[in-house]
Amino acid sequence: MKLKYEFVVKNVCGSMVAVAVGDGTSAFNGMIKLNSTGAEIMEMLAVPTAEDKIVDALTEKYKADRAEVAEAVADFIGTLRENGVIED
Repeated sequence: MKLKYEFVVKNVCGSMVAVAVGDGTSAFNGMIKLNSTGAEIMEMLAVPTAEDKIVDALTEKYKADRAEVAEAVADFIGTLRENGVIED
């Protein structure tokens, strides 16, 4: 899976946000507010990436429980899907 559109992730007034750029601006004309982990996931999804690879990377980086990470990643990706910004 990967993002349908190109996004730029920026810190705006102390909050991380993702904004569609290029052709994506006409299809998705909003911002996605992110925490630092959400920003990492968005960056990983700029190229085709399996959900398990994202879970593995975050589990390793944060030395966290894999099941908890998998649930959080699934929730975040579900939100992205609901908003039409992910393609499989």
